[in-house]
Amino acid sequence: MEKSNIASSPRELYGFRLIGYTLGNFAIYLTLLAVDSYSRTFYVYVLRLDNLMVSVGGTISMIIGAFSSILVGLMLDNSKIRRLGKRRPYILIGIVPWLIFQVLIFLPPDIPPLDQAMMGPVKYLPTTLWYWLITVMKTFFGTLIMISIASVLPEISQTLKNRKKVASLSTNLRIIASVVGMSFPMILSSFIDLTTSMYWTPNGEIVRSIMPFVAFSFGTFTCICIFLTFLSIDESFHIKEIKVTNSKKRSVKETFKGMLIPIKDSDYRLYLGAFVTSQSSQIVFIYVLPFIGFVLGSGLPQEQASFIFIYYIFMSLTTKYVWYFFWKWYSAKNKGLIRNWTLIVIFIIIAALLEMVFLIKMDFILTLIIYTITFGTVLGCSYSSSLFSAPIMNELIDRSAQNLVDETTNRTQAVTRISGSYYGLQSFMLSVSSGIVSAIYGIVTQGVNSQDPSILTMVMASMALMYMVSFFFLKRLKLDIN
Repeated sequence: MEKSNIASSPRELYGFRLIGYTLGNFAIYLTLLAVDSYSRTFYVYVLRLDNLMVSVGGTISMIIGAFSSILVGLMLDNSKIRRLGKRRPYILIGIVPWLIFQVLIFLPPDIPPLDQAMMGPVKYLPTTLWYWLITVMKTFFGTLIMISIASVLPEISQTLKNRKKVASLSTNLRIIASVVGMSFPMILSSFIDLTTSMYWTPNGEIVRSIMPFVAFSFGTFTCICIFLTFLSIDESFHIKEIKVTNSKKRSVKETFKGMLIPIKDSDYRLYLGAFVTSQSSQIVFIYVLPFIGFVLGSGLPQEQASFIFIYYIFMSLTTKYVWYFFWKWYSAKNKGLIRNWTLIVIFIIIAALLEMVFLIKMDFILTLIIYTITFGTVLGCSYSSSLFSAPIMNELIDRSAQNLVDETTNRTQAVTRISGSYYGLQSFMLSVSSGIVSAIYGIVTQGVNSQDPSILTMVMASMALMYMVSFFFLKRLKLDIN
């Protein structure tokens, strides 16, 4: 393999390529919130499967997804450069299987027997195994798509200014996806009470009949957006800037040796600790529906309880954009990415701890006000954190790649060699951590605890503990990235 003599300016994303690149993650996140997050509610409150069984399934899928992340990252780094590119082909490979499993999750061939389900949550093996299998397959193909998209970014956006632009648009779209995505389960829950949505009731029959169609609709839209992302990614620079002889493929030993590069990167390990602990804490967001139903709406007339679900949509949209624009304004005046990320973490810790006030029964209006301030701050700041974490990740990859540049390896080759390993390890650690967190919450909320107001309140407030760990890692991360 020889170095290219072609001089070129840093690659950046603008126009269609910028919008197209961010659409894939936008649509995936939209479907994750609109459909995937409701699948747990579907199995626990409609099919009456014990929450522990569902949580174990989530943990299994996350652990398998974790190891898949490592393998996918190594596979991407070691892939030949083909006509369609180095990473782009894997985006296409994952689309159709992912869509199929997205729908099958709501079509279990066997459900808990009526006489058992009417007595309470059931540990029914056939339904459990179906949920586990489909969740694992969906996670694997989703991982393939997402790492393929994420790992190419350091190569197609090479300046910090452009990476901030990508992060800003991605965060903006992620907020829109979160509001639109959560609107569906919130509106559905406002009309169909969780306490009367068991599969043998009329409400339960409605949910079972519409969810496969909803999953297919959101899934199809997501596949279209992912295809647009595929079209927007230009990997022709591999041919233009690097005269690659595909015969010089790295051996398996060399590939696994490359995986040690991010592990040995001390700054990356601290970043990973901060990122993983903060992101895995967001598992608690899947308890938003029962929290509203059994905590905020407990003892209220049906009209007021339903109003809270609809109010969540307005509150979510407003607080996320208020905090998004605040952090955009603040970061324009204070350039330190790590310092700004640390401040976000502090805000979330304080707001999450204040959520314990819901252990006390309060007036309806006061409840809404405190809910808006506390949970609105948690939502707004957690979504805005990617304004800083994403550029930091890509800068760390760039800095590590500089150590690999020599007479036979240029910057593009170096980044191409390690970016999959960096993103794969990040996805691995996040999946393992999220799996552990999911299992813990599953144990805590199993059986009747899934409807206990005190338990659900403490689950929501527990985000503060993981963000404290994130704060510890960030305070030790000494990088000058502005």
